[in-house]
Amino acid sequence: MAEVDPIIIRDIDSAPINITNMQELELLELTPSYGSDLNVRVSLRGRRSLLNAQINKGVKVEGFINNPVEGENNLAVDLVDVDTNLEYTLYPNGKKINLERNMVIRKSVSVVQSGTLPENFEIKEIKLNPASMYIQGPKTLVDSIVTLQTSLDVSDYDKDFSKKLLIIPVDKNNEEVKGVSINQESVFAHAIVVKVKTVPLSLNIPNTESDELRLSGYSLEPSEIVIKGKPNIIDSVKEIKTEIVDLASLVDTPNINIKLILPTGIETETPEVMLKSTMEKVITKEFN
Repeated sequence: MAEVDPIIIRDIDSAPINITNMQELELLELTPSYGSDLNVRVSLRGRRSLLNAQINKGVKVEGFINNPVEGENNLAVDLVDVDTNLEYTLYPNGKKINLERNMVIRKSVSVVQSGTLPENFEIKEIKLNPASMYIQGPKTLVDSIVTLQTSLDVSDYDKDFSKKLLIIPVDKNNEEVKGVSINQESVFAHAIVVKVKTVPLSLNIPNTESDELRLSGYSLEPSEIVIKGKPNIIDSVKEIKTEIVDLASLVDTPNINIKLILPTGIETETPEVMLKSTMEKVITKEFN
């Protein structure tokens, strides 16, 4: 006749280790290296009823690092809160664990744009809130982080917009760095969208002739520029005038740099242009 409550063996391949003096490690600014194996194999032996009750209750493994230091340490492990009528074996019953300096640094957030805006539109600026965040983790991981990266899809936007974006820490190879924590997982991005347009330039010279001289020819280099601004302002601009040029100033310096007069709300990467001019004398004939 079969035994009603036989003695059996139950193996747990991967039981997590709870390090009981983690607070001490935190005070010493130490942390286990990323990827440390903090699991053990547990083999339990005892009456089936007791063993099943223990499994349902939970198998708790605790570890303790005596005199923790940066580098390799001994982690003593043991099973806790276990029925005294059960036998157990841990594989292994002690482990080597590497402790690293726990680092906290601040890194800026960078934005990678994706998608395409409508024709003649572009992103002028992306404002992030916050613009930087705190990263915490093992020194080797924290030191490998180049930036906190987020991705912004700009497809089809023809006006300013805002989005909430997730943050990913990346290394020099643009690979995600795992095993660190960030003080918040997302940022708010506000994108300023402007319209772009090419317009001709107009020389602002009130008088092209005096009693003695006449402006016989000129050129502006470049003759047109790219302007940027809000669509309603851009659409109203047909040309951009230069600052006022006095004819007399061109006598000694026919080639000069002149500034452009930009309407409010208009920007350009070409704030001044070169004026090249030619002058000729005015010949006055007197008749008796």
